[in-house]
Amino acid sequence: MEKKKHRFNIVDLVIILVVLGAAALLLRSFVFNAGGDAEGKKINLQYVIETDMISEDLADNVKAGDAVYDYESGRMIGTVTACDIRNATHVGMSDGGVQVVSDIVGYRSLYITVESPATGGPTGYYIDKLSISVGKDYALMLPELYCTGSCISAEVID
Repeated sequence: MEKKKHRFNIVDLVIILVVLGAAALLLRSFVFNAGGDAEGKKINLQYVIETDMISEDLADNVKAGDAVYDYESGRMIGTVTACDIRNATHVGMSDGGVQVVSDIVGYRSLYITVESPATGGPTGYYIDKLSISVGKDYALMLPELYCTGSCISAEVID
């Protein structure tokens, strides 16, 4: 049995070019552009941070126009545009299995609306390299309040 020698032809060249092109696209997508399209799109981001268990003595310390800083990095991450103050509540069950919501005396929940220039795209939103996403917890510094809270909404505004 004699083996035939394979000759290089145009079909082989096309296959090699297709494989190299696919590899280049994958390399560009995953290595050189790790931030996705977020690095290129400048947007205005509005997000809401919900805090729990803020003493009612401190609840009025957040004002529209206050600068908001990330506690861990010290970076400014926006400006307060609104702050909704609500009674802090506890959700529990009665002896009969009925859900009961009761106010926690002396404490408030704050819904702090923040706006900031950001970059965004299909991979998320970024303010000065800090990822902003719904469900993520943040430690915030404001002029008259340090608090922690969770992002409950994030949207691009005009």
